[in-house]
Amino acid sequence: MSFEGEQTTAGNLLTWKSRHQTYMDFFTIEVSKDGVNWSLVDIIKAEGAPAEIIEYEMFDENLQDELCYYKLLQTDIDGTTVFVGTVQIISQNYINIYPNPTTNLLNIQYTSNLPNRLLIYNLTGSLIFSSNEESSQTIYQKQIDISHLPNNMYLLVLESNDFTASEKFVVQR
Repeated sequence: MSFEGEQTTAGNLLTWKSRHQTYMDFFTIEVSKDGVNWSLVDIIKAEGAPAEIIEYEMFDENLQDELCYYKLLQTDIDGTTVFVGTVQIISQNYINIYPNPTTNLLNIQYTSNLPNRLLIYNLTGSLIFSSNEESSQTIYQKQIDISHLPNNMYLLVLESNDFTASEKFVVQR
């Protein structure tokens, strides 16, 4: 059996293959933003073919612009449930900053789509930080020293060739 996921223009596409389904009843797909807390997305009836490889797919149109995890479970006719696997789908404009509010250090996590520019603006729109970033990783992580910034709200902007993403953060000491 295989279980895969990818972001498409229609939503997150989940695909899986299965065979020897004689005793299978259904598949359960769950979603999580943190990999810990899960909620039901869909239940799909197994086709029950004994020797054929059956391909399944499902679209989740609700979570297109985030980092999310999908879990696939298989339940047999006798009620036995088996964990099949988990996939992670990362949006092209995913950005996460923490802690927020922060004191001296700001941690930034984002998808890499070279080239990237990190910018920080204050509330009046003045640029107070700029950095060009390069990475071959899927998720890039950076820590910025913001100990010199006064208590206030700021806007972090990530610019790339294909998109711009932004997040507000607060410096509070």
